Amino acid sequence: MQQTVTRLERGGIDSARAETEWIVSDLLHISKTELYFRSQQEFPAALGIHLEKILQARLQRQPLQYILGHTEFYGRRFACDARALIPRPETEILVETVTAFMQGHFTGKAISSPGAWDIGTGGGNIAVTLAAELPNFTVLASDIDLPALQLSRENAVANKVSDRVMLLNCSLFGPIIPRWQFAAICANPPYISPADAASLPSEVRDYEPARALFAPEDGLSLIRRIIAGAKDFLAPGGLLALEIGYNQAAAVRELCAGHPEYTDIRLIPDLAGHLRVATAVRA
Repeated sequence: MQQTVTRLERGGIDSARAETEWIVSDLLHISKTELYFRSQQEFPAALGIHLEKILQARLQRQPLQYILGHTEFYGRRFACDARALIPRPETEILVETVTAFMQGHFTGKAISSPGAWDIGTGGGNIAVTLAAELPNFTVLASDIDLPALQLSRENAVANKVSDRVMLLNCSLFGPIIPRWQFAAICANPPYISPADAASLPSEVRDYEPARALFAPEDGLSLIRRIIAGAKDFLAPGGLLALEIGYNQAAAVRELCAGHPEYTDIRLIPDLAGHLRVATAVRA
């Protein structure tokens, strides 16, 4: 393990020790806690080739989540590959916000039509988690990208919520049944300006799908369209919740305020103090 930490550090990997713990525990199929109880155990020689392949890929700056093929989100395991963005801790704030809203407004009520809609679901981590946390609800998960939707389906099946996650291939407000009025609509849309691409870590810029990262108009083009369109699909009192860029709070507040259908506009910080989630209630 120490040799692996050293190699990653020399390769410029900032989180070398944490990644080493993840790699070795994954290879041994044990928890990170158990890893240290077994710290004096000899590493199996048969796994040496696998470890070397992982290290070579990581030193080329491939994301570790893609190399291992999975990651954790909201305490659950998700398949993870280049078909979709890597789930990130900040997005858990979006899930917490929507979950708390749905539990507070609809506790104990079963709704047959979708109660929540995750626009641009990607690998499905938001939709699958909402379905798992809200067993009385069905969640609609839409995306324009078919490979991403297939990954969503795999994650819904693996997390045993495929019967309550409806997948739809469409672009934003595509062919949705008009009579559906959602209690909550959420999205983690592309919100990075193309002008900021050079400032991103190479793991993100070179490996994660650009279509899920970048949006024109300073990263606000899709956010603007979602804010404008969601009001027509939200039930009265329904919640719109968006993950946004660290520097977009003022612009997003103004966009929401520009639609009289929205009230109670709020901005929620992430653990770094950046205003990361914007919410508004349909009047």
